[in-house]
Amino acid sequence: MKRRQFLSATAALSAFLVSRNALGQEVLTRGAVVIGVDMVGGLPKLTATDSAKAMATWLGAESFEVKLLADDAGKVTLQGVFDAVADFVNRGNMDMLVVYFAGHGFMSGDTEWWMLSGAPVNPNEAISLLESAVLAKDCGIPNVVFISDACRSTPDSLNASRVRGGFIFPNNGPSTSIADIDKFMATRAGGSAFELPVTDSVRQGYQGIFTACFLEAFQRPETDMVQTLPDGAVVVPNRALKNYLKREVSRRVQQQSITLRQLPDVEVTSNDDVYIGKAHVVAQQTSSDIKVVPLNSVVDLALKDIGAKFNNDALSSSNLSANVSKTDVANYSVTTGFDATKDLILSSVAPLSFESQTGFSIMGAVAAEAFALGGSKATITRGGGGTQSALVRIDLAPGNPGETVVIRFADGSGTVVAAIKGFVGNIVAAEAGVSNVSYVPSSNSSRWSEYAGEGKRLNELHAVVASAASLGAFRIEGDRATRAIKGRKMGDDIRVLKSVDPTLGVYAAYAYWDADLIEDVRSVSQFMSGDLELGLFDVEMLAWKGRGPAGKMVPFCPMLTQGWEFLRVLGLSSPQLDSLKSHLRPSLWTTIDAAGMDQLVASAQITP
Repeated sequence: MKRRQFLSATAALSAFLVSRNALGQEVLTRGAVVIGVDMVGGLPKLTATDSAKAMATWLGAESFEVKLLADDAGKVTLQGVFDAVADFVNRGNMDMLVVYFAGHGFMSGDTEWWMLSGAPVNPNEAISLLESAVLAKDCGIPNVVFISDACRSTPDSLNASRVRGGFIFPNNGPSTSIADIDKFMATRAGGSAFELPVTDSVRQGYQGIFTACFLEAFQRPETDMVQTLPDGAVVVPNRALKNYLKREVSRRVQQQSITLRQLPDVEVTSNDDVYIGKAHVVAQQTSSDIKVVPLNSVVDLALKDIGAKFNNDALSSSNLSANVSKTDVANYSVTTGFDATKDLILSSVAPLSFESQTGFSIMGAVAAEAFALGGSKATITRGGGGTQSALVRIDLAPGNPGETVVIRFADGSGTVVAAIKGFVGNIVAAEAGVSNVSYVPSSNSSRWSEYAGEGKRLNELHAVVASAASLGAFRIEGDRATRAIKGRKMGDDIRVLKSVDPTLGVYAAYAYWDADLIEDVRSVSQFMSGDLELGLFDVEMLAWKGRGPAGKMVPFCPMLTQGWEFLRVLGLSSPQLDSLKSHLRPSLWTTIDAAGMDQLVASAQITP
């Protein structure tokens, strides 16, 4: 459809919807805010408005009230998007809200931004997806759907990395019920396309493939995607879109001779009968030469194997996705880098002891400088030789259960971690930053006997969880009831072992938060703070939003990079942390660049 036809269709659709509401014939309780931005400063022009208008026309035909914001009619601003979303939220009668974006996007860590017309020169003119999704959970609308046809590449300039964006959902306070949030992202974080600069990953024909596949899923759905509801409606549930989109987008990318692999990232938390659109012509089931293996199947199989080895029913109950064989998963675990990451993490675990019972082993980077805050002492005791490039001994002040430790590497970058009494932290660092942190009880501590009996199992479990997290695949998926069951099964094992590796508690807290299992996050917090006599920043932030039980919290910032994106929306930001955030590297664990480390070291005393 040509641009002029899109404009005519959209105008006619808007007039039709207004007339229906004015006559009182139908009150629409499904809304959509559709955003298309072709032009962003310094980046190539896209055809995103065409995709946005196609989506708007289809949603209108599916009985959505549509608010279209496209930059061919003027600049798209954060305030304009916020007002459109807030109008739907504040009505108090909506059943579903769809937020669609087509345009330039980028990733930093596990979080992403959608750039609006004024970005990146105006760092506020972007949508912070993670923070908006957090507020969406409390918006009072039962089902909120985010659809993104945008790149999720890493920023290629400091200007882009300084983009902070804003929220598009109103901060109306806690709702009596938590919304189900479904996300349909055009491409997966952690894939090869995301490693390129934003400007390099935009190619002619690349934009819009995801939107075309999304719309076609309803025009010609396959037989196993269709469901007939009790009222007779024949629909395509949100959950049925996942495998179709992954397979069809991959096929079309290959047809277009695009060398970059594009594998959508779909996360559906709504019930099985929740849908955006009705099915039209149902196609016969067809086979495809492209084998789609959900990354979570790799994680499920790995956890299941661990459960079988150690006779753990909770882990052994993990299930593979339908029509996916163990051979497929095993092959996919190699091609995605899951196996290589897991092996690297396993090789980095080195039980050690310090006379002080507390310290760090560093692999892959040389520690040039280390210091602890709060009166404790950090000493680099050895550098070079073997897989351990450095050891850092921590002498905690008397009666101190733990402290913030800053470690600077030879290239000037560095990390911030928690020193925990009686534990040796194993840090794996590479050129991109810190890829893994794990804790092992010091062999001369009172906790060693517990680790000695569980060490092999613990190390394998940690390697699977950390590898999954590095690929964005450590999720508790399914509808609300299913997530509760899966989450508690996962917790059965991790809860037992987090006292001998606190990072398992950190990973579990993020997974529980993402699955809306807030009471489970708080359970992790209470157990760990009681066991360690301190709280870890990431866990406390998610559990209590900075308002939890009084007590010591270390370090002074999130240890996982994704945690930095929660600071503002959970009320824990500060000028100092916001300034450091501009210097984060795109790594799994917090890694600050050389300029940021200069700033951090110069500040001497740092408080949260």
